[in-house]
Amino acid sequence: MTFDWSAYYVLAEYLADPGSSVPDREAALRSAISRAYFAAYRTLRNHLYETKNYRPSRDREDHREVRDWLMNHRCGGIAEDLRRLASRRGMADYDNEIGNLEKETQAALMLAQDILEKTPRI
Repeated sequence: MTFDWSAYYVLAEYLADPGSSVPDREAALRSAISRAYFAAYRTLRNHLYETKNYRPSRDREDHREVRDWLMNHRCGGIAEDLRRLASRRGMADYDNEIGNLEKETQAALMLAQDILEKTPRI
């Protein structure tokens, strides 16, 4: 069975929920941002592969190549949202300190949700 990458978005929402039972709130919020990115990116990439003859390189360049494909096919708004989400994911995964992590997490969730909602219409 093929993994439904949008399930990562559901997990991200759970991790970001202030009422969820997690041992470390900062780790949960950072993970929520990362999972939100991969939910959007992989759902989008798979959609392009299945419906638009996009052929992923299957390496780290694929993240940029998906955005480039979107820009070249009049989907610049989605490409920009994915870039902004990728930037937040990089921050969550690599920066030692993040200002206003709650706000960054909510912004990431909104970007991911928007990408997920728009993907079927590409």
